Amino acid sequence: MMTSPLMDAEPTPTQVPAGSGPVAIPGARAVRRLLVVDDEGQVRTLVKALGRHLGWEVLEAANGAEALALLQQPDGGIELVLTDVSMPVMGGLELVQAAKALPVPPTVAVMSGRSDAGLRASLAAEGATLFLAKPFSVEELRLTLLRLQSLQP
Repeated sequence: MMTSPLMDAEPTPTQVPAGSGPVAIPGARAVRRLLVVDDEGQVRTLVKALGRHLGWEVLEAANGAEALALLQQPDGGIELVLTDVSMPVMGGLELVQAAKALPVPPTVAVMSGRSDAGLRASLAAEGATLFLAKPFSVEELRLTLLRLQSLQP
């Protein structure tokens, strides 16, 4: 199993004094903020659990409009987005377009049960960096999240 350096490091008593708040571990990567966007609660729960296992902070939204509101918060700091394509209110393609226009656009990956070449081309043209076909295994999801993270500067 692959884990992030943050999870591999075992803090010693000298690194984490009793009663102190979070302490930076030398050599550890910064915690990433992932936003998972899907109208299916089970998908959000799975992505959230795996993202947290990788040492990330994970936020969730049930549609593109909720996600865009989170992305537009001045202190949001969301670096990574994994969104479904077909959702009520605002779909994934519209979210990718809106995210691209943000002052600091996040890296966006898209997941969908539709995986035709036309859809993939449209998503790539709008700025999506990765595509994950549904249904997917936990391992496929893990590899996608790690690849998404590696695309982040």
